[in-house]
Amino acid sequence: MNPLSVDADAPVLLTGATGLLGRHLHRRFADHCRLVPLGLSRQPSGGLTADLAEPSAADALLATVRPGLVIHAAALADVDACEGDPARAWRLNVQATALLADALARHCPDARLIHISTDQVHDGPGPHGEDAAAPANVYALTKLWAEEKALALPGALVLRTNFFCRDGGLAGWALAALETRQPITLFDDILFNPLYVDDLADMLAALVRRGAAGRVNLAAAGPGLSKGDFIRRLAAAFDLPLDQATAGASRHRPGTARRPRDMRLSTDRLAALLGHEPSGVDDGIRRLQAAGRRAREAGGDDG
Repeated sequence: MNPLSVDADAPVLLTGATGLLGRHLHRRFADHCRLVPLGLSRQPSGGLTADLAEPSAADALLATVRPGLVIHAAALADVDACEGDPARAWRLNVQATALLADALARHCPDARLIHISTDQVHDGPGPHGEDAAAPANVYALTKLWAEEKALALPGALVLRTNFFCRDGGLAGWALAALETRQPITLFDDILFNPLYVDDLADMLAALVRRGAAGRVNLAAAGPGLSKGDFIRRLAAAFDLPLDQATAGASRHRPGTARRPRDMRLSTDRLAALLGHEPSGVDDGIRRLQAAGRRAREAGGDDG
């Protein structure tokens, strides 16, 4: 069964397919639909490359592929890189989204657009609902601007999210550091409620099937936790020592961009759309463990 669309003949275009989230979505959906993965400079397996920030490229791509659904996961997500080069951040995050939405309106007016955004558009005390935003850095500002460009297309769905997996991001970095006994700092002053990447994919598919539109927070249920406590729970789950870890404040971290301190997302609207509460952070960590065991047994990627 195609988890993303009732129309098995309509291709699904996945942008950002060579990025961290895109690679996971590619693996999750490739066997269930006519997936066309798209990269910017690197060609994904069985896919294409295109610079969507070039007007002619977006038009040519959509005129050829004519997707029924687009999952727009492409972005410049390096917060400090965005801060250091706002023009590049605007081009890749805002202009590419605007041109993609415009080209969809011309060539595939019945197609749906799913735009992947970020919990970083929020600042101040959480948990945050979908109606407000307070971007604290260039990355967050460009992602919020891109949301508006996506929502100009009728029926578009914007998913604000934070996720974790084994092969990158905070969890991947932390597990690698703990396994090799590298010194790390645990930030207890940054709060979030991230989803395990496979839960993210499952909920994305469920929202598509339900015809959800507008902004939806795609996050783990529960009160959330600090990034320091998240790493502590990973260490406990994977039986890794914390003797090389020290508690610290985020103001001492390297980097030029200001980071928000509380990115926890309210999941009220998500639960109403799904008809049940989303999974929690600890549920996701258990799934991450299970995926690792399966991968070791099979000799493959542990997600």
